[in-house]
Amino acid sequence: MSQNPIENYLTDIAEIQRTRSHTPETSFYSALETLLTSIGKELNPKVRCVMQISGKDSGFPDGGLFTGEQFRKRPKQVDRGDPLLSTQNPARGVIEVKAPEEDVRTTAESEQVGRYWKKYGAVLVTNLRSFALVGKDCNGDPRILETFTLADSAQDFWNLTAHPRKAAYEHGERMVEYLRRVLLHKAPLARPQDVATILASYAQDARLRMEGTDLPALASVRRALEDALGIRFEGKKGEHFFQSTLVQTLFYGVFSAWVVWARKRSSHESGGGSYSESLREETPHIPGRERTPPVLRKRAFRRRALSATHPTRKPVLHRTGGSRRSAVPRPERGNGAAGAHCGAAAARKGPGPPLNGPERLCA
Repeated sequence: MSQNPIENYLTDIAEIQRTRSHTPETSFYSALETLLTSIGKELNPKVRCVMQISGKDSGFPDGGLFTGEQFRKRPKQVDRGDPLLSTQNPARGVIEVKAPEEDVRTTAESEQVGRYWKKYGAVLVTNLRSFALVGKDCNGDPRILETFTLADSAQDFWNLTAHPRKAAYEHGERMVEYLRRVLLHKAPLARPQDVATILASYAQDARLRMEGTDLPALASVRRALEDALGIRFEGKKGEHFFQSTLVQTLFYGVFSAWVVWARKRSSHESGGGSYSESLREETPHIPGRERTPPVLRKRAFRRRALSATHPTRKPVLHRTGGSRRSAVPRPERGNGAAGAHCGAAAARKGPGPPLNGPERLCA
């Protein structure tokens, strides 16, 4: 079996479909469960998908996303009357599955998904080829926060499953990043690493979107950067470095600018209220998280800023004056990840505001 979860997912679906004895939805539950669990086991805490969970007044979702803490060790004596052993709500939301011929957006906006959202707070809607995360917007109303599409139609999807390795190579990395963010959607942002991980995931996704795409508008930006710095981005490595620098600058720069803007707005418009209370209403939605005040440190952002665009690259070392020195520049002020440090420094001051995770800006 391949180590690529997307390749395994498409292979499983193709094999089930070839039996010609499958049902439109439930026969593929096992493939989806394996996919989400394989991605969730890499998180901390681990997240596991369980299909066909029980429900009450809101109905019966097709699946749920549970964290490791929810898988209790078997007690020595089980008291079935103990309320602590009663049904648990999935900590990371529920799943609604439809056939590949169904439209994801129509399902996501249905009354059924609305009931699930009210009870569980997050719903991952999928027809196996497309995914939509339903959460809450800045006003607390249900909204489709983020989507991902493998194939535009059911027939395209079945054609895609015939070549799972090729499909995984072309779409796998972005799909894994998307599903990882879905599994982290309701996780609290309690550590600087939590914030940095989400920002790095979006930065990585943006870089992957740029790869292999002709973007004429970036040519002028590239020339201006080369002229300003007196360098040239040449070859594939140079192109990769340019894209990485641009993405880091944009993502971490925007984040740091938002931190400064939110602090100033809070101090001028809070009317005597605390900064935490004011920021709780202004926090960006990228997608939503439980609000827990993080302590943002430069070191965590520096490490994550580099790993966002060089996830597997090891620093190249050379000797200077008898000492070992990294040839990969540390992201000090003025280079691509400077925004991360500005945002970290701004957020460290004051009482430590709550942050609602990577959500879309709701100013």
